[in-house]
Amino acid sequence: KDVDRKMDRYKIPYDVIWLDIEFADDKMYFNWDKDMFKDPISMGAHLEEHGRQLVLINDPHIKNKDGYSVVSELKSKDLAVRNKDGNIFDGWCWPGSSHWIDCFNPKAIEWWSGLFNYNAFKGTLKNTFIWN
Repeated sequence: KDVDRKMDRYKIPYDVIWLDIEFADDKMYFNWDKDMFKDPISMGAHLEEHGRQLVLINDPHIKNKDGYSVVSELKSKDLAVRNKDGNIFDGWCWPGSSHWIDCFNPKAIEWWSGLFNYNAFKGTLKNTFIWN
């Protein structure tokens, strides 16, 4: 909200705020950093009242961290890319150790797209869009 107010105060026109991976708690997509974004619904509603949108980055690499529900589901449903030995591919990306969604698997695509529903991705509204 503060960014929006300052843009208006200094008469800087804009339509969209873009947020990189730091919006996510410990770089775990679908989870807001609660220190930086205490009330994302209120923030989104504030932007919407001013005719503005919010764009969040969300890439198909998933942080490999115990206790992270998204990576746990990815593994348990066998939807991750595998290496030549048949093991889940583990690579390094922005969040650190990561797994990738197997985008050649229709079940993986269906699962992945479901994570973007408003009831699944808490804190998003109709003026929230995804960049990946």
